[in-house]
Amino acid sequence: MAIQVFGLSLDPSMCRLHIDDDSDAAHIPLYDYQTVDTIDFKQNNTNLCLKLGQALKENNLLLYILSDREPNSLELVVDQSMTLTDLWNLIKQELHMDNNDNEYHLCEVKTSLINDGPPLNDFDQTLLVNGLTNGAQLIMQSGSVAPRNHVRLKVFRIINKYYKPNEASTNEFCIMMKCP
Repeated sequence: MAIQVFGLSLDPSMCRLHIDDDSDAAHIPLYDYQTVDTIDFKQNNTNLCLKLGQALKENNLLLYILSDREPNSLELVVDQSMTLTDLWNLIKQELHMDNNDNEYHLCEVKTSLINDGPPLNDFDQTLLVNGLTNGAQLIMQSGSVAPRNHVRLKVFRIINKYYKPNEASTNEFCIMMKCP
C-alpha cells in the first residue's frame, strides 16, 4: 500500500496511486490489489503520484463524466457489473437531474479528434459488455437514443390514418407518414 511506503497519515480508502507521466494512461489510477510487477512502468524513471479519491478495488471502474450541467465533470467509482441503466440513474442523481429527463445520452470520449464513440445504448447490459474500462471518459450529449436493436422514428407529418382489423383478432393501426 502506497501510504505505508510513504509514511503518510491518510485514510487508505480515500486515496489512489497513479502513474505520473504524459501518456493517456496517466489519469488511470492503479488498483489496490496490483503489485509492482503488474504495473506498466515506462523505462526506469516512472513517477508515481498519490491523489485523493476513493481507492479502487478489484471490480471497480473509475469513470469520468463530462457534462454541460453543474458540476461540469464527475468522477465516479462504480462496480463493473453495474448496468448502463443503473449508471445513467446514478449520473442523474449526482447531477440533480429529473429521473425522467431523457434529453441526453452517453458516448465514450475517444482519443481521436474526429469525433466521440457511438452512443452507449445497451442499457440492460453491464458496463463491461458496453465496452467501458477503467479510466473511461464519457460525455453527455444532447438528444436521446433508442435502446439497442430498436429504432427511433421522427414523424414529420401524418398524412392519413386508417384502421384495419387483423384476421387473428388483433387490431392493427397503420399510419401513413411522410419523413423529412
